[in-house]
Amino acid sequence: MTHKHSANRLTLAFFLNFFFTIIEIVGGILTNSIALISDAIHDLGDAVSIGLAVYFEHKASKKPDHEFTYGYHRYSLLGALIAAFGLVIGVIFIIIEAVKRIMNPEAINAELMIYFAFAGILINGIAAWHTQKGKTLSEKAVGLHLWEDVIGWALLLLASILMHYTDLLLIDAILSIGFSLFILFHVFRHLKKVIDVLMEKAPNEPKIEELRKVLMDTDGVNDIHHLHYWSLEGDKKLFTAHVVLEPNLDSSDTDRIQRKLHDQLHQLGIDHATLEFEKEDECMSKEDCGPLSDG
Repeated sequence: MTHKHSANRLTLAFFLNFFFTIIEIVGGILTNSIALISDAIHDLGDAVSIGLAVYFEHKASKKPDHEFTYGYHRYSLLGALIAAFGLVIGVIFIIIEAVKRIMNPEAINAELMIYFAFAGILINGIAAWHTQKGKTLSEKAVGLHLWEDVIGWALLLLASILMHYTDLLLIDAILSIGFSLFILFHVFRHLKKVIDVLMEKAPNEPKIEELRKVLMDTDGVNDIHHLHYWSLEGDKKLFTAHVVLEPNLDSSDTDRIQRKLHDQLHQLGIDHATLEFEKEDECMSKEDCGPLSDG
């Protein structure tokens, strides 16, 4: 039921965001505001991200099969890449248009922008409040992003009021560039995380040194080597290692150590662990049994 409720909440957030994006684009054309259109591009990126999150919440309940033996978790990385590159293209367009507006300012219907800003705060606020009730990582990430949108709309409201009572039309173009840089910052930060996962970088928490120490402190373990620690999609953590046992242990001792090591890894947040047990004299080369490189 968790995945079903999560998908329902994300679906509502998606439709609210998507339909309001269409309204924003129309509003940007009617008001001649490049800032409003830039925020529409931002919200369109949010809608795509939320839509992908809904899709992958459904996928999360699908079991691994003969083709995808670890399941379908990494499809989310493909979705993140598509959404990111789409946002970059949209942002480049907005920045070009904003620079043109700075060179040649155009009249803006600031009064109409005020109404759109109020609507933006209301719609994004409802979507953010609805998703923050969820417990999954997808919902939490989407909820935080929607609260950022609420702040952006509040800034747009202040800018609209200022333009309505003054002739500072450059505020619109400057604000659109500010929105664009904000979007690019988050896109590249997110892309770095995606690339780290694709390159199978070890997760930040828990540290691999901590995992090694916990295993080495277990009675009956002489050494640990061939540690491999990575994440499928940034959340689901996997771990493999060769465990060198003390000599003269019988099969019951080995079973006890195996259960204990798996329990400890599970408590540390490892979702799937594969451990291979060896006797000390089975470790044939220093290269195989040496510590991990710091490089």
